[in-house]
Amino acid sequence: MARLRLALTLAAIVSIAVGDRALAQAAAPAPQTPPDPSAVLLSPVVSGPVNNTTSADDTPLPPREPSARIALNRGEFTAVRQSEYEQSRRESLARPQADDPDDGLAYLTRGRYRRGADGLASRSQWEDTSTRQSEGWLAGLWSKWFGRGDDGRTPGERFGDRVGEMVNGGRDPIRERKWFESDHAFCDFVSPLSNPFFFEDPRTLSEVRGVGFYQQTPAGDRFNSGNAWFLGGQGRLAFTERFSVVVHKLGFAAFNPGGGSIFRGGSGLSELWLGPKYVAYRDPEFKSLITLGAQFQIPLGSSSPLQDTGSLSIVPYVSAGQKLLSTQIGTFNGMASAGYSFSTNRDRSDFFYASAHLDFDIGNGHRFYPVAELNWFSYTTDGRERPVGVEGRDFANVGGAARGTNLVTWTLGLRWRSLNGRWEVGGGYEGFLFGQRGLFNGRVMLDLIWRF
Repeated sequence: MARLRLALTLAAIVSIAVGDRALAQAAAPAPQTPPDPSAVLLSPVVSGPVNNTTSADDTPLPPREPSARIALNRGEFTAVRQSEYEQSRRESLARPQADDPDDGLAYLTRGRYRRGADGLASRSQWEDTSTRQSEGWLAGLWSKWFGRGDDGRTPGERFGDRVGEMVNGGRDPIRERKWFESDHAFCDFVSPLSNPFFFEDPRTLSEVRGVGFYQQTPAGDRFNSGNAWFLGGQGRLAFTERFSVVVHKLGFAAFNPGGGSIFRGGSGLSELWLGPKYVAYRDPEFKSLITLGAQFQIPLGSSSPLQDTGSLSIVPYVSAGQKLLSTQIGTFNGMASAGYSFSTNRDRSDFFYASAHLDFDIGNGHRFYPVAELNWFSYTTDGRERPVGVEGRDFANVGGAARGTNLVTWTLGLRWRSLNGRWEVGGGYEGFLFGQRGLFNGRVMLDLIWRF
């Protein structure tokens, strides 16, 4: 009997020990799993009072979870060039800092980056993150010219800075610019299509542009439904981001009137037009440009296509460009140019011209741009070279008695550009709107641009 009692006692002791060990294993905390890498910021989770670790009845509280967890996704970050990092940092430090202590780190998020062909992230030339753009064009323009900017500077202070830029040729001391490189701060614009020899692009560019057009002449005893065409090119060379030299017109021209016309017609070398161009106002952030230039028209061409009238004409002009409206489906850009052509003798006619351009960047893809343009020519003096009452607009200065006449035309076309912005192709049709037709009765045009 004693042995039985001893065996039962030993069995009870063993069962109690085994049960306690099982309970201890069940109460052991589960191993912690790493936080979910997809979580960026979790809501706070509080299991008890902030300063106490026990409840009122001295029962231990479960461990408190952190108020927030932050996880970084490496796939959303790419390397940034050291020069771009330094430039963004200097721009941020140059601006007055706000009360927000995080404002000093604003340079880390300024601009958007895209991966380039070399595998590194490069600053996008297309994105405009200016909040003023969303205010509307007129409100933003008023704030830019007359109000205090986001940087806290007055218009007078900004004007002083621009005077300094004009002195150093517009060269940014932080950004290294290649020799004769085009101004890439406005590379989401496209060049005008019609009136190619007068309607000057306001940007500072280095490019070669091939130009060709075919136009019909009106019916009548002067031309008898003839035609005229031009095939040649233009060249632009940018010395700084503000100063460039332009060859506006050089090539071959032909004038073919119908039978019985008072003109004999023919083909040959065209006039040579060239001159300097200077960007007087340049705002890459707001996408604004104002350019001043002068064009010298030298009539060294052949007489049969009317390219030898008089001795010389000088054309001072102004051109401007502006980003107008940005939407999710595309962006509207506008350009305008105006000038006055006056001759050094009375053989050539004097006239005023103005051109306007509107394009639409489809889907903000910077590839396809529908274009609409208007052109106006108004003659103020008579030429004395030929005894006719008409003029030739941009094709030729006929030297006729066309004082008081006007010609307004419209243009619809399309431009395509390569993704890197080096190549640009445009084509369209220009039609008569109202006024005296002169040599013009409709034109088909095409150009090809290679840009550096």
